[in-house]
Amino acid sequence: DAVAPYSGTVYDLTANEVVTEGVPKAVEERVKKPLAPGAKTANALVLRLLNAANRLMNIVKRSEGRPNKDLTRMARDIEAFCEKYE
Repeated sequence: DAVAPYSGTVYDLTANEVVTEGVPKAVEERVKKPLAPGAKTANALVLRLLNAANRLMNIVKRSEGRPNKDLTRMARDIEAFCEKYE
C-alpha cells in the first residue's frame, strides 16, 4: 500500500516497517518584514532584468534556421555581454 508520510517519518525498508512516525505540524505563516528603503526599487529592477533575460532566451529558442552568420554574431554578442558583467 502507498502512504504519504509526514516529514520525519523513518522506515526500515529491510524489515518493511515504520521505525518512527512523523508528527503533523501546522504550517506557520511567514511574517512579512517591512522592506528597507529602496528595496522595492531594487526588486523592480531585478524583475525587469529577469524579463529581459527571458525575452533574450525566447529569441535564441526561435533562432533555428537563421543564417550561420547571424547565429555567430548573436553568440559573439551574448558572450561579450556576459564577459562584461561577470
